[in-house]
Amino acid sequence: MVGSGTATQAVAVKFLLPLRQFGSGFWEHKINSIHAGSNPALDTIHIFIHQGGVMATKKVMKQVLDKLVALQKKVEGDGWFDSRLGICSNSKINTGDPSQMAVFHAICQKWKHYSGNPIYPVHTDNRRSPIDQYLDTNNIWIGEYGKRRKELLLFVINELKRQLKAKPRRKK
Repeated sequence: MVGSGTATQAVAVKFLLPLRQFGSGFWEHKINSIHAGSNPALDTIHIFIHQGGVMATKKVMKQVLDKLVALQKKVEGDGWFDSRLGICSNSKINTGDPSQMAVFHAICQKWKHYSGNPIYPVHTDNRRSPIDQYLDTNNIWIGEYGKRRKELLLFVINELKRQLKAKPRRKK
């Protein structure tokens, strides 16, 4: 459900998480995870909805893209990153502007290997939940699990680049 906005204002992206309306055009998504309650500011993502999708300014999308590209360079050996932490924590998209996480989650849901869990989108072990696999793995960037995480990182980068290059549809 990709909608359209103006080139300078916004791009709408598909968002499959349950949302609750909170005023006119303003919605919220409550994050249900083991992290919920640890930081009330991060427990709820407030987003604007436009034409059936999440409204993300190109500026926010570019910020997420820049952070993910920087992480990708580190993962490829050009810098330090914490091998116990995932994409969000290593790239810092989970701090500051919550709309960055909303953009990341929306794109993760398009990935063919998406776990179904917005907080733990990578999953390779059908015997354990995505949360347990994340918590039980010392280095989440190696092996099959790490390979999938790197694939997700590249997928989100490429999708953001594609969406940022897309020209908005004009109304007739």
